[in-house]
Amino acid sequence: MSGMARRPTDEAILSERVRQRTMAARRRRFVRSALLFVGLAAVMVVVSLAHRDAQAIKRCRALMEYAVGELSAKHEDRKLLPVLLPHREADRQWVQGHYDYTWENDRHFGPDRQVGVCCCRRTHRSFMRPDGRYVILFDGQDFQLVWMKESEFRLRAEDLRLPVPDEQ
Repeated sequence: MSGMARRPTDEAILSERVRQRTMAARRRRFVRSALLFVGLAAVMVVVSLAHRDAQAIKRCRALMEYAVGELSAKHEDRKLLPVLLPHREADRQWVQGHYDYTWENDRHFGPDRQVGVCCCRRTHRSFMRPDGRYVILFDGQDFQLVWMKESEFRLRAEDLRLPVPDEQ
């Protein structure tokens, strides 16, 4: 009997099947956990990018709204725009490199013509919505803050007498 192969017992067969099922269940659990981790990480990246873009655009809008209010008040008083873009002292560093302000454009408006007084120097890149920038328009009486998609801005910049950005 020493040369004969032993047949596995029912208990050994059952034990091997249990081990295989356990290993398969562990593999499935590992794959599920890995996929869940990757999925949640991707969602967190998307949410953080969207939040970052929204905060930058929100801050820019707040600064431009402040400028629109100040420009309106100063224009009503003197009928001329100030040479420097109005801003809060705390925002000075941020404002200086962020905007193109063309105060002399207030002389170029017409009855049916708006001119651009100020715009963001660079495009606000956005992960969740079209890229664009804020623009302050002036029609001779009122200042208006508008969000322009980058494609629209490039088409209208010259007509609004705003600096035309280089092609990117």
